[in-house]
Amino acid sequence: MDFLMREDAPLSPQEWQAIDDTVVRVARANLVARRFLHLYGPLGAGAQAVFVDRLEGVTPGRTSVYGEECDNAEVAPTQRHMIPLNLLYKDFKLFWRDIAASRATGSPVDVAPAGAAAAMLARAEDQLVFYGTEQEPGLMKQPGRAETAKLSGWAEPGSGLATVVAARQVLVTGGAMGPYALVLSPDLYAQLLRMLGGRGRLELELVQQIADAGVFQTPVLGPGEGVLVSTGPEILDLAVAEDMQVAYLGPTNMNHTLRIFESIALRVRQPQGICVLV
Repeated sequence: MDFLMREDAPLSPQEWQAIDDTVVRVARANLVARRFLHLYGPLGAGAQAVFVDRLEGVTPGRTSVYGEECDNAEVAPTQRHMIPLNLLYKDFKLFWRDIAASRATGSPVDVAPAGAAAAMLARAEDQLVFYGTEQEPGLMKQPGRAETAKLSGWAEPGSGLATVVAARQVLVTGGAMGPYALVLSPDLYAQLLRMLGGRGRLELELVQQIADAGVFQTPVLGPGEGVLVSTGPEILDLAVAEDMQVAYLGPTNMNHTLRIFESIALRVRQPQGICVLV
């Protein structure tokens, strides 16, 4: 089934390649959650739901000579349920006169609308990961997540580092050993770009030693918000049915509408690997 309908579009293979290259480049520059989440898939364009399990029996392993003790709890999936693979999309338009001018002059078609649409779709993906939907909450609203670390006095030099240290301790105590990714709102990230006393180092550099999977900023998070995540696939991952693709929707008033879309779901197995900073 050719659901992309590219053969119906008045675009050459070279022009489709320019659109695809632009979408990939802009998406990589704007996506944040994918920089630390493991991907599961692709599951196929027709997949509409995926299993997610909560893991129990995540306790220390036993030490024994013969290995015959029977009270060692098994790590096993429990509370298995299905969650929807959400369809995310953003449309953009190419004008027929621009395509005609490109044919007449030999100049490339301007694919900037594709880049802008890709940036907005990337924003929608991160919005889904961090805040979720009414049915499936994201990282910031995940039930059972670790104790929240308070952001008291973040404006004071060294307070950001102290907060992240405290958040890491919360995760370690809960058994989530990392690696850790820290995601901050732009205002909190900016406050880490300061020197700490006479050490001659940015506070951000010291925080990066704790958040060894990376320190990121995203405009998706509201002012004064952040989250520290243990990034192992035993904690969470991102299920992908269909990664970002561009389809042709058809002509409208002689102009041409295209759609960038994807189908994804955040799967959280151990919410105690998430510590929200507020």
